Amino acid sequence: MNEMNITTDGITALPAATQEALEKVKIAKAAWLSARQKQNEAGTTAATIRTRRDETEAEVKAMNEEWRTLFRESKGSMSPRMKKLRIEIALGRETLEEFESLLSAHEFETETLPWTTADLANAYVNAHEALITVHSRYVWSQFMASHGDALLNALSMRMYEMRCLHASGMEGINDASTMFNKFINKEIIAKAKSWTPSAEGDALLKESGMYPTSPAHNDIHSAPNPIARFKREKQRDRILQERAQ
Repeated sequence: MNEMNITTDGITALPAATQEALEKVKIAKAAWLSARQKQNEAGTTAATIRTRRDETEAEVKAMNEEWRTLFRESKGSMSPRMKKLRIEIALGRETLEEFESLLSAHEFETETLPWTTADLANAYVNAHEALITVHSRYVWSQFMASHGDALLNALSMRMYEMRCLHASGMEGINDASTMFNKFINKEIIAKAKSWTPSAEGDALLKESGMYPTSPAHNDIHSAPNPIARFKREKQRDRILQERAQ
């Protein structure tokens, strides 16, 4: 049986609530990635427009410099070449204005794409966190069902040891309960906090990852804060209303 079948079978064996949470993650992630692609395509289009505008601007500048040179050399006499240059320069300047208008319109139309991407990235992150919450509780319940008695027995023995060793200890300093808590913190809690969860042998984590895809957080933080976004939305509404009049 190949790894894909093992992963699929492992997920199928999970509780319905976990499978439902996983499906929500997949849907949310797909929506976020789709929005991200649209945003990237819009950015590529804007970059292309800017490149073409810069090329046109360079051509107009070169023609203008050529015209000035010819003007000085001819002492102001207008040659056919100079007349042609003046027409091309005028057309070039009009083209630059059209480029600015085109770029401005494109930027206005696509301005909210990063907002949508951020919203969907946030939905994906939240869905992933919900999945891990459900799954972690399932993993814990499975572990306790299989090894809970042995774990509790081992810990109760250590507690008994502490009672024997620290029966005369001062409360809150080195009494049996305090020393047992220190043992738990050192041997379990501290290690658990520094431990990196592994997806090895976990079909669900291999499918979803332990953490959301990192660019999702970048997309969330790159969007304007709620206040700035609200103000800009109001500005956009006014602009659209003015255009409709």
